[in-house]
Amino acid sequence: MLTSDLLVTKIYNGKIEPVYATLDRKNLEISSSVINLFQEHIGKTYGELVEEIEDFEEIDYRLIRGLTQILERRCIIEMDSLIEPVTARRTVFEECNGAVSDIKERKEIIERIARRLSIETDAFEKILWADMEENLVIKEFKTTTPENLLRQYNLSLTQTLLLKHGVWKFR
Repeated sequence: MLTSDLLVTKIYNGKIEPVYATLDRKNLEISSSVINLFQEHIGKTYGELVEEIEDFEEIDYRLIRGLTQILERRCIIEMDSLIEPVTARRTVFEECNGAVSDIKERKEIIERIARRLSIETDAFEKILWADMEENLVIKEFKTTTPENLLRQYNLSLTQTLLLKHGVWKFR
């Protein structure tokens, strides 16, 4: 199922119908490109993947977003941090007594904590925000074929339409 903003439909004779993606060369190339983006981003951040997809969306926004939603379900996306970010942020907050007067003081506090933890300052900076969605890391991606992805997309369109506009009668 897709989010309702990605539902593509047409209304004909009072009936609403999904507009399915055909398995033509153009859509297969788009599907293949989106799959490749996911494969290329294994080990990279989710934010980096989203940036690449946003650059690609001008071709067909709803199709590419829909394919992306389906492929995201085939990923394992996790935080990549040796230290719990909440704990790291709490440590910084306690170290500065809740306030920092300027950038220099902030930098000194970060460096001091990083030294205490025996890690690089840049690594500690990354840890502070490792739990933010854009900083999560794509650990695994279970690939699929462009044809299967388009079929899943079409099925998802149907599911979304039925959930959003379906009239259910039970006897």
